[in-house]
Amino acid sequence: TDNGNQLWVDKKDLYLVQGNDTVYPGIYHFERTYEVVPFITVMLAFDNTKFDKEKEFTLVYNDKLFEKGLVKFTYQNKVLVDVPQVVQL
Repeated sequence: TDNGNQLWVDKKDLYLVQGNDTVYPGIYHFERTYEVVPFITVMLAFDNTKFDKEKEFTLVYNDKLFEKGLVKFTYQNKVLVDVPQVVQL
C-alpha cells in the first residue's frame, strides 16, 4: 500500500500454510526506512505450537504492491531446526 511516500505490507497479507491449516503472524513489525534503502524489511513471528515442525510449510504473501497476487515460498522443516540461537554463558 502507498501511504504517502512510505510503502508497507499489511500483516494479513503474510501467513503460513501447512496442509489445510493457515497460521497468521502473532507478531508483525514493518521497519520504516523512509525510502533510504531500495528494499523493505518485515519481521514476523508465528506461534510454533500451531504447526508441525516436522513437515514443510509455505509462506504466502498476497502482493498488492506490484499486483502479482499470491506469491508462495515453500520451506522444509530444516529451516526451522537450523535457526541460530543466542546462548547465555
